[in-house]
Amino acid sequence: MSRIQCMQQMSSLVDKLPYPVGHWLSGHVQETWRIGTVSGPIVFANMTPGPHFVPSQAFVNATNATDFDTVFDNDIVGSLGLAFDEASPVGIEILINYGPNTTSGRTFLSNVFMQNASAPNVFTVLFGRSGDLDETTEGVFTVAEYDPDFIAIVDELQLPRFPNPTDLSQQPRWSVVMDGMTVNGQPFKFNTSDVPGTPEGKIVAMLDTGFTFPPILADVVNFIYRGIDGAIYYYSTGLWIVPCLNSTTLEFQLGHWRVHSYSS
Repeated sequence: MSRIQCMQQMSSLVDKLPYPVGHWLSGHVQETWRIGTVSGPIVFANMTPGPHFVPSQAFVNATNATDFDTVFDNDIVGSLGLAFDEASPVGIEILINYGPNTTSGRTFLSNVFMQNASAPNVFTVLFGRSGDLDETTEGVFTVAEYDPDFIAIVDELQLPRFPNPTDLSQQPRWSVVMDGMTVNGQPFKFNTSDVPGTPEGKIVAMLDTGFTFPPILADVVNFIYRGIDGAIYYYSTGLWIVPCLNSTTLEFQLGHWRVHSYSS
């Protein structure tokens, strides 16, 4: 298997950064995340992450970036998106310029999948875990193939994406129904979800590979940290202070999966 080795900070995720091939699209596109915004013209360039080669890949040549100091300080100069074609501002802008039949604005993942129809339409991410004094550790990122160390995942039951909108005005996301959450074996009772169609007693969870500060309801946060022996909540700052060596057993249930996390 040819897999892309990457550092924890994803600094070597793209082995060869895209280089301009003389094809620029007029107009600017803006990409916005919960933290950070970039904008710039659309550029078409050859792209070669790991073993994959995509000619004339469309991407944003960011000429303006805000709240990206931490990224730039780690010598990261590009970001490879893992979202859907329908959610791509680049793809939408290209459709406007070239018409509904163009495929020039497809994401990198879609382009790789289209090159080999027999390959699985999957990507996998394995994050390494470093010690307290280590800054980086290795991980694995694969496209259109599975890590052989975890090949058994092929036979596991799949979680359907929810919601799965058919209205193109609704942005598709990597989200699934979360069946429950426990702290030290004690279940947390969620309120009714705001997402239409969510089963009673369950909520919709977003899956994200890199956001450091995921939004979690205050009641959920308090339930988690109250389970840590010696934890103290400071009302003046709105922060929990936790003893360094104390932790709690946090578990999320996603279908038949039980995902464990030891919070501290």
